[in-house]
Amino acid sequence: MKIALNYVSVSIAGDYYQVSFDAKEEDGTDEITDDPYFLIQRQFEMPDGGKVYIESHDENYIGHFLVNRATLQMDKIHLELKRPKY
Repeated sequence: MKIALNYVSVSIAGDYYQVSFDAKEEDGTDEITDDPYFLIQRQFEMPDGGKVYIESHDENYIGHFLVNRATLQMDKIHLELKRPKY
């Protein structure tokens, strides 16, 4: 999936971290929209094999994934994801 999202927000709660990439700037409401988005969550409280939780407007990218490779630049992030086998 390749997508352009102009807004990034970060939140931290204890040992839980979340980065959200959105098409529009958050307005403080919990209004549900059809706008594209990409969310990455990671927790460090319990051992989990290094999985991250991904959520997206694309239903193929919802769930737990392993990150094989990540590249972060000023204007983009590139992730190579693999679904873990249970």
